[in-house]
Amino acid sequence: MKLQSLLLVSLASVALAAPSWWEQWTLDKPKSTVAVAGDDDLRLVQTAEDQAPFWTTEQERLAMFRNKIRFMDITDNQDLGSHLSARSKKPLPKKAVHQKKFARYVDKLSTANMQVKLTRFTEFHNRYYKSENGRESAQWLYKEISDLIEESDSETDVSVRKFDHDWEQFSIIVRFEGKDESLWNEPVIVSAHQDSLNMWLPFLRAPGADDDGSGTVTILEVFRVLVTVGFRPPRPVEFHWYSAEEGGLLGSQAVAKVYEKRNVDVFAMIQNDMTGYVGSKYPESFGIVTDNVDSELTNLVRTYAHAYGDIPPRDTKCGYACSDHASWAKAGYRSAFAIEGDFSDSSPYIHTADDTVAHINFDHMKQFAKLSLGFAVELGYYTGKEETQAESTLIPVQQLSGSSPRPTRELRVHHESRVAFMSKLQQLHGIRNIDADIVSKTSSASVALSTPTEQAVAQDDVKSNMDTFLKPSSPPITDPPLLIRREDDSAYNASQTNNAVSNLDRIEEELQELQRLHKRAYVGVAPVRGNSLDTQWVAALFIGSPTQEFSVVFDTGSSDLWVSSTNCQSSICKNLRRFNPSRSSTFQQDGQTWSINYADNSWVTGTLGIDDITVAGIPIKGQTFGLASVNSGSTVDAGADGIMGLGFESNSEIGHINTPVSNMVLQDQIDEPIVSVWLNKASNQDATLSNGGVFIFGGVDPSLYTGQIHYVPVTSSKEWQITVNKLYIGRKELPFSKTASSAIVDTGSSYILFPDYLATAFHRSIPNSRYDSKLGWLIPCRLANSRTVGDLTFVLEGGQFRVPISDIVILKSEYKEYCLSAIDSWQELPGHGSQSGILLGDLFIKNHYVVFDYGKNNDGPRIGFATKVDNVPGGIGLNTKNVAGAGWRHMIESSRSDRLRMLALGVVISTLVSLF
Repeated sequence: MKLQSLLLVSLASVALAAPSWWEQWTLDKPKSTVAVAGDDDLRLVQTAEDQAPFWTTEQERLAMFRNKIRFMDITDNQDLGSHLSARSKKPLPKKAVHQKKFARYVDKLSTANMQVKLTRFTEFHNRYYKSENGRESAQWLYKEISDLIEESDSETDVSVRKFDHDWEQFSIIVRFEGKDESLWNEPVIVSAHQDSLNMWLPFLRAPGADDDGSGTVTILEVFRVLVTVGFRPPRPVEFHWYSAEEGGLLGSQAVAKVYEKRNVDVFAMIQNDMTGYVGSKYPESFGIVTDNVDSELTNLVRTYAHAYGDIPPRDTKCGYACSDHASWAKAGYRSAFAIEGDFSDSSPYIHTADDTVAHINFDHMKQFAKLSLGFAVELGYYTGKEETQAESTLIPVQQLSGSSPRPTRELRVHHESRVAFMSKLQQLHGIRNIDADIVSKTSSASVALSTPTEQAVAQDDVKSNMDTFLKPSSPPITDPPLLIRREDDSAYNASQTNNAVSNLDRIEEELQELQRLHKRAYVGVAPVRGNSLDTQWVAALFIGSPTQEFSVVFDTGSSDLWVSSTNCQSSICKNLRRFNPSRSSTFQQDGQTWSINYADNSWVTGTLGIDDITVAGIPIKGQTFGLASVNSGSTVDAGADGIMGLGFESNSEIGHINTPVSNMVLQDQIDEPIVSVWLNKASNQDATLSNGGVFIFGGVDPSLYTGQIHYVPVTSSKEWQITVNKLYIGRKELPFSKTASSAIVDTGSSYILFPDYLATAFHRSIPNSRYDSKLGWLIPCRLANSRTVGDLTFVLEGGQFRVPISDIVILKSEYKEYCLSAIDSWQELPGHGSQSGILLGDLFIKNHYVVFDYGKNNDGPRIGFATKVDNVPGGIGLNTKNVAGAGWRHMIESSRSDRLRMLALGVVISTLVSLF
């Protein structure tokens, strides 16, 4: 078939000299064998990456559409991906940082304009790529784009080109040239497909309003705003409208093949296909496709959805070759795909004459326009150099006062009361230009923690002044307060704060600096309370607007979050705090049912919902969680209203949803996907926090451990599983099989479980131990303080980690001289007698400082162990002594009050002291 050249249309008023690889496309454009409409042409198609391709006729391909079998027509592109598939990909940014630039454009997006354009676009009888209608609709779209360019600012370096194919409809490529010449070969692509198809016969009516008129007009509107306002990013940004997506991704494959052959190093690509329909099965959301995409780019798209959209992202799958992103993925490029919602809840009208604007929600389309706009702005302005530059930091108070800086931690507070406090400052003292909204938005204050004595002095010094302002008239404190900044900034000595800041002008400057800085990542601290036996650890969780407070178990052995709900009317639930959806203005009903079965044979079931939550002081938007309606009763101990799983998403029994920890990372609330754990022992009465502990989200606290953290790789894609190399009791090595070497580290389990033979070998190594059919293994109580037995030692990748015999000998039994053993056998759990591995519960964890590292970039997950500091004299988040008779709510509020006295004033403490 004749090789047609690529038509390059020059718009003299706006198109400057383009890079040479654009001009040489005509030399490299691949030949095609696509037949004209009506021919019963045979095409080679593939329906899965691991399936062999096969030949099909036009009618057979239409039948595949009717049966929802997606395919890629590889007849002319069998070598796609042969050049770049192995090339390393450039690092992506980690967060959204160009909110101010985004704000220049977003208000210009118009649903009315999108409605006018989509209505006109659907007036074509169809947009079948082999038909005259297909060419005419492409000509209309091309003219719309050309007119926008001609009317734009002459300084905007943008051009439009047709990419001709050997069928009637051409693809369209628009390019904003980048200002940074070193990035001209690394464009960002925002795309959609322009063709439509009736799945019964190609020449029948196919308005294609949703598929994919909605995506076409969505990115057309984004392009209109960018070219109208004036968009000159450092990195090139391209908009693509592909032909023949419905023919098996023919248009996008042809374009991707040319880019691949010309060694164009596409930085990132996002496809918009079907952005206008809101289904009834699930709440309105961004459908973020997770299969056949680049996972890192997809994570970044979720981040942009949170940053720039007004609806939450929802993970979904669409299968092989479901849209044009698959062509770029096959060529080895980073690609992502956003669709109108869950794939199972997408428009039922596509590929029929009923796919009209009557079923389109233009407000929903605008959400996708915001997402694509954010994608273009963020990545267009990303040069890769930002990652090597240190972020600007607040001025340490020592530097202001002339004293030498000293490394410490910075803290921030989430409190509406701070806004009220700043307002009262303005009223009482006539202070001008202190913007309470800055405090509200940044929720950030700087204060140093030095020695315990200095902390106490700082608390006492400001207590009277703080109490003056924090009267009952202030808004109630409902949010967990404490976050620790994870940076190496210098900080100041709390005892020097009286003369550290000379005047309120300096305070104003620092508050303005807070507003100027890019959003930063922090770590969150969650104090936990254990029961008298250290068998379960619970923390505060806040859900909804206004917030409802719950106590949840932090469980690394599971991956799902649930709390009891008002739908549960059993006597068990009536003793728990229950979430009431009707009292939260931000709650969205998902409707999907779920059920979880735990290893101890307890179970829980209910429905899913979506709401904002706060845990460890970290706000998370749009978290999917379970509303328990039936509970077996043994799922949680008394005092716990639910469970927050800290396991991997692949281990979720609810489904493919983001866990709270994943959302913390995706929403830029923490920088590192890490949860570190410090648990106290109930027997350790000398520690500040007996019968408690702390979970730190996003980092580690060096004051809670000594020495180095010894990391061990995780060996399972679903569990926090590691390998035990050797096992000793005292100096005696315990023999165990290779299958027993796998150990799961589980904060939701109380003790240590061994396979039955290993539990027997362990206890037989202890003098006079015995087994009771009702009570399990028993150990003479006198051995709790004996040095003759020795510790239980686990060897992990060369590191040795011990559990003292005194922790293993627990409660006295009905036998006077015998105590229960904290080492048990899987045999004691019905249905688990065949388990061959080891379970390391809190008995092991509370003897060490443990770091659960989920892995970052290409690094796999791992678990770190360090020597734990037992006696913590008022460490971070640990100043919460367990008062006799006090409940969990009192303990949290007591901690909040103490820390608020020291933190709420932040950088203005010294000035306030001088004022009074």
